[in-house]
Formats: sequence, structure tokens, C-alpha cells
Amino acid sequence: MHSFTFMFLILVAVDVDGLTRTEISRATFLKMSGGVLIPLKPVLIPLKPANAIDFTPIDKLTPGSKVDALDRLNMYRTELCVLCRDFDFIKKGGGDEIRRWVGTVNTQHLYGVNPTLKYLQGEATDIVTYTESMDEFRSLLTSADTAAYSSLFVEFSAAKGTADEYLNIAKGDLIAAQRELDIMFKELELDTPS
Repeated sequence: MHSFTFMFLILVAVDVDGLTRTEISRATFLKMSGGVLIPLKPVLIPLKPANAIDFTPIDKLTPGSKVDALDRLNMYRTELCVLCRDFDFIKKGGGDEIRRWVGTVNTQHLYGVNPTLKYLQGEATDIVTYTESMDEFRSLLTSADTAAYSSLFVEFSAAKGTADEYLNIAKGDLIAAQRELDIMFKELELDTPS
């Protein structure tokens, strides 16, 4: 005796805006098909949830010109300064709020800073110093993101410490990242706002 796996087709209707979704139940489908079961191969159709965030692919974040890159760099520095200055208030939102600012949870604040830094690398007066600061900056952002992420789970894990301690580690990393960004500003012969 052979064993067959049957898949039922579930029809999904999505309106133009992707906001409404209607499914036809298995029973309704059987009534519509006259009770005939047809083995189907699985067909994967990606459906985008109505509340999905559109992430810009990283290759689309490369600045189009030096002026665009410098504008972005100034915006990123402002965002980082605000994050460092208001960290104690922002951290009340938890580790995910810090991660939003770092740009790893969404497409705001520091999201896309790395392509901008890479784009401006050739403009530096001392490319070695700039590149070392850029690498250290990236490492510090990653470290801050890791500490903020760890703060979300430290209370329920075997790790030692508190969420606040991990968030303070993130704060230290972000302040150090701000210093590295200032070095890159100097290498680009830009004024660093105080």
C-alpha cells in the first residue's frame, strides 16, 4: 500500500495595499473542487506582512556623491552625539531601543553608516589612520549592539550581571565610537561640532 501526502491549496487574496488577507478553508476548497484531491508539490509564495519594514539593501545606501556622503556623515555624527548625550533616557526603552539607534533593528539613526565611511575613505588625508579608525568604529558599534542585545536576556540566563551593566558597556562602546568618528572627521579635514 502506498502512502501519499496530499496538500490542499489555500487560496489567499491580498488587496493592493497588502492590508487584507482572506483564506479559503479546507472544507470550502473541497466543496469548490468537487471533492477531488490532487497531490500538489509545495509552492512557496512569499507574503509580506502588512506591518513589515522595508529595509533598504546595503548596496543601495552607498552615497551618490561626496556632498551626499558628507551630509550623511554629519547626520550620523549628530545621531551618535544625541545617543551618547541622552543615553540614560534612551536606555529606558531597553536594549532594543539602543539597537534601534545603532541601526541594527531598523533603518533609522546609524543604519547605513558603514557604506558612507567606506565611500569617504579615499578622501582622507591619512588613509591608514582613517581606515584604522573606521575599523575600530565598526567594531565598537558591533560591540555596543552585542551588549545591548545581551541586556535583553541577562536576567533569564546563566550570565552574570544585570541589564543595566550591559547597557553601560554599550554606552562606553558608543562614547569610544564617537571618538573614532571624530578622528575620521579630522582626517577628512572636517570640523567636529562640540
